[in-house]
Amino acid sequence: MLVQEGKATISEARNETSFLKKVLLISMVLNIGLLALIAVIVIRERTIITPPIVTGKYIVSGAVGNEQYIVDMAEYVITTLRTINKDNVDNNNLIILRMTRPESVPKLRSVLDAQAKRIKEEDITTVWSGSTMPPKVIVDQNTVYLTGVLKTYFSNKLVSEQPKKYKISFKMSGIGKIYVKSVEEIDINNGSDGGAGN
Repeated sequence: MLVQEGKATISEARNETSFLKKVLLISMVLNIGLLALIAVIVIRERTIITPPIVTGKYIVSGAVGNEQYIVDMAEYVITTLRTINKDNVDNNNLIILRMTRPESVPKLRSVLDAQAKRIKEEDITTVWSGSTMPPKVIVDQNTVYLTGVLKTYFSNKLVSEQPKKYKISFKMSGIGKIYVKSVEEIDINNGSDGGAGN
C-alpha cells in the first residue's frame, strides 16, 4: 500500500512539474513576444517634438523627419558653425561634434580644429545672416540646401559679405535621434558641391 501511495505521489508530482514547465514555457514565449512588440513600436513610433519656442509640431518617424524639422535643424547647425568668434568657437564646435555620427567625428573634428585655430590666431568673427532664399529640402534623404550671407570680420572690421550656399545632411536613428552626417559648402556660381565637409 505504501508503495502504491508513493508511486501515486511521484506521479502527481511529475504531472504538476510537467504542468508548471508548460506554464513557464508559455510565459517565456509571451515575454519574448512582448519584448519584440515593444521593440517594433519603439522603432516605428512617430515621435512628436514641440520645443518651447516653436508653436508647430515636429514629427519624426523611423529614419525620416518631417520637412520643417529638418530645415530647422539645418539652420541651427549652420548658424552654430558659421556664427563664431574666438570666444565661442570651441563651444560651438563641441555642440556640432556631439550631434555628429561617431564615424564622422574624426574627419569633422580635424576640419573644425583647424578652423578654430585660425579664428583664434587671426581674431576672425563670422556671422551667418540666415536664409536669403527658401531652403531646398530632400526629405527622404534628410538633406537641406540653405542659402544666406556670411559676413567676415577681422578685428571687428567687416572685410567681406558674401552669399553662401550649404548642403546639410542628417542621418536619423531608428528611434528618432538626428545626427549630422555632413555639412558642405556648395559653389554658388555653378551649384556643384564644394566638398568642404565642414
